[in-house]
Amino acid sequence: MAESLEIRFLDSHRLQMRGIIRQLVALYQSRHFRIASFNVAGQPLEWSNAPDLVTRAVEAAEETRSCYFLAHHDDLDFSIDQHVAWNSAEMGGSNRAWIVASTSSTAYFWRDEYDGEAYAREILSIGTRLYDLLRPTFGWCDFDHGEHTAFEDVETLKLPALYWANFFGHAYVEAIGRDKILSAPNWQIQPLTDGGLLYVLAPSPGLDDFDLSPESVGSHFGVPRVR
Repeated sequence: MAESLEIRFLDSHRLQMRGIIRQLVALYQSRHFRIASFNVAGQPLEWSNAPDLVTRAVEAAEETRSCYFLAHHDDLDFSIDQHVAWNSAEMGGSNRAWIVASTSSTAYFWRDEYDGEAYAREILSIGTRLYDLLRPTFGWCDFDHGEHTAFEDVETLKLPALYWANFFGHAYVEAIGRDKILSAPNWQIQPLTDGGLLYVLAPSPGLDDFDLSPESVGSHFGVPRVR
């Protein structure tokens, strides 16, 4: 599997809040990741835990409405590239965002010598915390097989595809129907703090021989593409 594994949100109800980038960094640090590098507008900034350097970096990110940082977990030997950008003219809408947490350490999720489910729990925990912090309308986590969900889909509450893990915000839950989501074929469904639901198809994204068939999931939701 050459693709990266990604958590992706296309909007956020909280990125405009002052201090949100600092909270984003703290989220990773609370999971025992260290910030290995921090870039704004393509330029690396000096980074350490010194308060003045942290303040300078997050203020620069808020001013440009974008940043990238690399978070690394030394004990797990696991890295995540976190990209955040919002309200840029290139996106074509003032409420649009590009929030992508990706890892190229995909062998952990499917090779027999690794505990794929343990790494899956870690990535789901990060995704859930990102959701709680940023409150997107919809988000997902899966291998990067290409674009299937666009800004316009999220803005009109359309569902062109389902993924390994799907973060249904409150608006999507209302549009689809809570009972319909809860009765769908699933490996796990977890409530989210704002009334949303996390809908997961398998214990690990690297498993393609789990009991759920894509056809049964697609038929239940009326979705043309599942994973």
